[in-house]
Amino acid sequence: PPAAGELRLVSRRTLWDAGTQVAHAAHLAPLARAAAAALHPDELLTRGLTPGGTVTVSSGRGQLTLPVVADPAVAPGSVAVPFNLPGHPAASLIDAADSVVTVRVQAVPVADGGAS
Repeated sequence: PPAAGELRLVSRRTLWDAGTQVAHAAHLAPLARAAAAALHPDELLTRGLTPGGTVTVSSGRGQLTLPVVADPAVAPGSVAVPFNLPGHPAASLIDAADSVVTVRVQAVPVADGGAS
């Protein structure tokens, strides 16, 4: 099992991604959704994360900053990140030599917008 505070990364492909065929088809390209980190609703509560907020997902190989969404289809203890979406490729988190990728998910603080 992952260490305390860590999650297993599940990288899944989406039907409409940023692959060559979709990206070059004018009618299909708009169907590619923005990338997001999906966690089970209970996992969001446990970690104090708010759907629509921004998180950093980091592994030993890299990190991504993504919006976070609740998805009851994602197993607790896991975070799902789409594999092939523009600007946020899950591949940047994955070391092909590892059979399992463990990541940390942390909230990105919201800027207070105050003057300094």
